[in-house]
Amino acid sequence: MRCPMLSINPKTLPRPDETETDLPARQARAEHEGWLGETEDIDPASAFLSG
Repeated sequence: MRCPMLSINPKTLPRPDETETDLPARQARAEHEGWLGETEDIDPASAFLSG
């Protein structure tokens, strides 16, 4: 099934790979800066990507 409303910009295709690569650095900075909300968002994403 294809959604006629879905339009993907080809420039954004590498973004999930960049996010996965950048996740450990983002987590470390969030923990260092004490950004609790950011670490709460990163934890599930990190668990999903590693599992």
